[in-house]
Amino acid sequence: CQATGLQTDVVIRVEDRSFDLHK
Repeated sequence: CQATGLQTDVVIRVEDRSFDLHK
């Protein structure tokens, strides 16, 4: 899935945060 730079950065951060919560 490709998005604009800022949008991608936000999505990556949100996914990383969700991943950390599920650890």
